[in-house]
Amino acid sequence: MIVERAIGNAANDLERMSDFHLEEDKKPDRHKIAGFISKWVAKERPIQLRDNISQVDVSRRLYWANADLAVKVFQIFLRKEVPFEVALNLRYWFAFRDERGETLALIAYCCEEMSK
Repeated sequence: MIVERAIGNAANDLERMSDFHLEEDKKPDRHKIAGFISKWVAKERPIQLRDNISQVDVSRRLYWANADLAVKVFQIFLRKEVPFEVALNLRYWFAFRDERGETLALIAYCCEEMSK
């Protein structure tokens, strides 16, 4: 349900952005899709723990699970690998910041250009 909500919110944002910024017959490119969907995956945090698990039991790796998922979602839409240093920064942003989809789309484009 949470993943569905994240995808729905991303689709709504993409539609609003397209209506405002793109020509009528033009669709968002893969960079915009990567940016907006990963933003909402990070924001909705679809990987949830049961209420009865104590914070002591939560490992560091599990703590970062939603941010890591958002980075993977971001990567899925790109034709080139996200550079390691950029992926680390994205992981931090997805965990602790609320970044705009447009900014993430620009980062997606730059990642592909840096890999050429």
